[in-house]
Amino acid sequence: MRETFTKAERICSKLLIDKLFTGGNASMAAFPLRAVYMFIDAEDEKLSLKSPISVLISVPKRKLHLAVDRNHLKRQVREAYRRNKQSLYALMEEKKLHLAIAFICISDQPAETEQVTRAVKKVLRRIEESVKKEEPVVRSIKEPEIEPSETLEEDFSDGPYNPLLSED
Repeated sequence: MRETFTKAERICSKLLIDKLFTGGNASMAAFPLRAVYMFIDAEDEKLSLKSPISVLISVPKRKLHLAVDRNHLKRQVREAYRRNKQSLYALMEEKKLHLAIAFICISDQPAETEQVTRAVKKVLRRIEESVKKEEPVVRSIKEPEIEPSETLEEDFSDGPYNPLLSED
């Protein structure tokens, strides 16, 4: 397997990102990163998954104020993931599962490359161990079902007085 990080391995779907960050998904911290991950249904018609693992890397401006530092940390995480994904990638292909992982920076200082690499390795190893010892919960991605609300014009008549909307 080639050590690459292709476009197919990146999370681009807004629907998948929203589902990943809603409650109930597994999470772990390995300083300077926090990882949120979930197993997704491969047959979901909303997503066209071409890779068994999809990755999102987020470095909040609130944590690292300088764009140079944010971009450097993102490069470090991408490189560490690219070099260490083989065993988890092979396991996901073997079990015919799909995984979405979000790496989020929790440090407010730029990190050393070795520290980031150790954190990514630790996260990938722990995910691999959890897949090996138990059957993961696979979630399907569906648009949230919003029930139409039955609002009547009478519902808005009892609001505070607004002279701009007055009919006088």
